[in-house]
Amino acid sequence: MTALAVPGCGFLFDRIEVIEDDSSVNAAFQRVLDSRMPARLGDVIAAAGLPLDSWDRMYTFHSPVDSDEVNSKLGTDAYWRGLPGDSDSAVQVFVKDGEAVGAYVDTYPRHSVGRDAYATPESAVTPVSEVEPDQFTREPTTVWYLEIEETR
Repeated sequence: MTALAVPGCGFLFDRIEVIEDDSSVNAAFQRVLDSRMPARLGDVIAAAGLPLDSWDRMYTFHSPVDSDEVNSKLGTDAYWRGLPGDSDSAVQVFVKDGEAVGAYVDTYPRHSVGRDAYATPESAVTPVSEVEPDQFTREPTTVWYLEIEETR
């Protein structure tokens, strides 16, 4: 986050650079999936090595998304750089005490929360399985995915 201070005027804006490479985040979530054991979201994000000091909420915005939409929902007035314009990704935004502190573009497989929800560092990331028919053979097959505990 970058803030521009002008003497006598306070802060003009917070600048949030959206991280475009989510490979370390995907790898951290994949380790949870492979372990078949739940984990704390805060631990997963820390293991991904994102440049976040501290956060208390994670929000998801499905793209395309613009600065006005993000700022409106969060009640912030940040300058967002790197928000995706495609429809195949999402943006995970991290907030601390009502201020945006970081964000990354989340490509497939996305690990997100619902539109009217958020997650906290204490939220559980839980591997879940379902039996579905294989798309080619129609034989039952077990599919694993992750659920992130949400707060509304």
